[in-house]
Amino acid sequence: CWGRLLADHTPAQDAIGFARDHHLLPEAYLLGFAYTLKSAEWRPAFLDGAWSRTGFASFFARAFLYKTPLSIFILLLVSFATVCARWRSSPGRIARDLTRFAPLLVLILIYGAISLTSKLNIGHRHLLPIYPPLFVLCGACAYLLRSSDKRIAALLIAGAISCEAAESLMCRPNYIAYFNPIAGGSDQGYRHLVDSSLDWGQDLPSLHEWLNVNVGERAPVYLAYFGSAEPGAYAISAKSLPSASIGPGVYCISATILQHVYEPEHGKWTAQYETKYQQALAWHRGYRKIGLESAQDRELEAAFARLQFARLCAYLRQREPRDDVGGSILIYVVSARDLDQALLGP
Repeated sequence: CWGRLLADHTPAQDAIGFARDHHLLPEAYLLGFAYTLKSAEWRPAFLDGAWSRTGFASFFARAFLYKTPLSIFILLLVSFATVCARWRSSPGRIARDLTRFAPLLVLILIYGAISLTSKLNIGHRHLLPIYPPLFVLCGACAYLLRSSDKRIAALLIAGAISCEAAESLMCRPNYIAYFNPIAGGSDQGYRHLVDSSLDWGQDLPSLHEWLNVNVGERAPVYLAYFGSAEPGAYAISAKSLPSASIGPGVYCISATILQHVYEPEHGKWTAQYETKYQQALAWHRGYRKIGLESAQDRELEAAFARLQFARLCAYLRQREPRDDVGGSILIYVVSARDLDQALLGP
């Protein structure tokens, strides 16, 4: 394990190796640190309908823009305007105020800058450390209440608080899947970000309730679930995807799987994927009829199921879902005609 993690002999890897050899830090800590560095060098990511295997330079900036409540932006703008007005009326306060703000500003700027260089673009949660200092800076709004026109200040702050309360009520209880109106709201979140920014496999209980209300025993249900829980534990009876045997029915697909971030057929459907699919389809139509007889046949069957599902997802990404569960599981009602178009059409 150590050999693989330190094989490239980068400065960081050499420093970790030196610390391990000289027992400067606990080996378990160094092993975890080395593993994190290694895994962060290459990691598939999705952002605004685009895919990358090495991340996006603007990922965290856009994640902040999409996932931060509008009330925080309002309070930050008001605070900035307040500070500018204070400095304009008394320039001598600039140095003193910046000294007071320095710890907060340094944390925000340095952590934010490091985030922008990270290739590990898996979730908005990695920005959470900058929010507490931002909230403290929002407190500069209180200075407005000391001004002569307290009514205007009170209205601005009350408006921001009301906006926050309204957004919270609108997305309740699906807070993980929250996206602000800049991103089009939570219903459109899956088009911008997935993985832990939206989808942690948290909605199986809600999916059970949705199926009981909307489907019952009336139609076959297919499920492609991004998570570690067992659907059967929530009394969800569905055929797992990918599967070589699919038909018309209700398709419940987790947002991260729909966008095919971590699948071998990563990203948009390409001519190369189509060639592989057509070859697998030809095998399925011909040799599948005589039954699976060897390990190689089973591998080919699994490859066909994977490619078939990837093509289906590419088709469904062009459609609006019929519904969504918690914002993280998208619901599609697929007819026989839809399925033919998705799997056999151009």
